[in-house]
This record gives sequence, structure tokens and C-alpha cells, in this order.
Amino acid sequence: MGSYDTGESYTPPSRNVSSLRETETVRSHETQPSTVPSSTYYEGAPLLISLGGGLTPSRIVKKIPEEFGEKTLYDVVKYMLATENLVSNEETTIADAVRQRMQASDYRGIINSRFNYHNDRLKTDLLKTYLIGDERNTEGGPIKFNKADIAIVSHDEGGRKHYTIDRLLD
Repeated sequence: MGSYDTGESYTPPSRNVSSLRETETVRSHETQPSTVPSSTYYEGAPLLISLGGGLTPSRIVKKIPEEFGEKTLYDVVKYMLATENLVSNEETTIADAVRQRMQASDYRGIINSRFNYHNDRLKTDLLKTYLIGDERNTEGGPIKFNKADIAIVSHDEGGRKHYTIDRLLD
């Protein structure tokens, strides 16, 4: 493709199949992520989690109790989906979409738009492994917190990163 008026043309680069296969192998290999460096994790800072289902950008965003840092991702998802923790119709709708996907035996969890795991990993991996430290400037001064995004998707869905944590900080 190119510009109609200049006669420019574009030839897409050829794809190196061997490097593509290597990349696919790396992505499909489900290993424990490396420990988050201490410079990106704020000890004792609030934990903010966003949870969604499928390709929708809608998320349930909650500040969760500090002890959930030591619990599994599955425990965090269950806490986020608990009826007593849902405060709006929108959150209830999102929770229903997540629950629906979790009924399938092959659902997946996408954590921080980086790790795409079969649901069995959600029951073994601890949340603290995936927390990322962040800092926001507010009218009251800077606020430090740790965050993670969890998307529950069906086997044939993908996922995109959608943070809406800012609304909790305003």
C-alpha cells in the first residue's frame, strides 16, 4: 500500500517462520513469572484489582484486603465476585459474565495482559507474584498502590489491557 498521489508502494517484510515458532513456544510455555523487583512493589500499599470477562473493557475494580496478597488468584476472583462485594448493576453484569466463562472447563486467566494461563494456574499462583507497584498524583499528594488486572476469558477469546483503577483514586 502507499500513497495514491506519489506512487509510493509498500512491501510488507517477510515473516521468518522459525522465529515465529520460537515466539509461539515461549508464549505457550506456562512458567511461573519472575518475582516482581522490589522497586516496583510497594510493601504495605493498598491492593487494587480489576477483574473482567472476555473482550469487554468493563471491569470490576476494588481495593481488596492486604491479606489477599498471600492468596491465590482464584481466591481473589472469588472475593471480587462475591455478591456482597458487588455494589452496582454494572458490577453485577460483569460478575455474571465472568461466572459464565468460569463454568467452562477450559477457561483461561489473563493476568496483567501478559500472562495467559489455563484456569488450573489460577488455583496455585499467588496474587503477590503479579502485583505491580504504581503511583498517582492526586490533589492530596502522591498515592502509592499495587495493582493487578485479571481477565477471565473463554478458550477462544483474547484479552486487552484496560485499567480503570484511576476512578478509585479520584
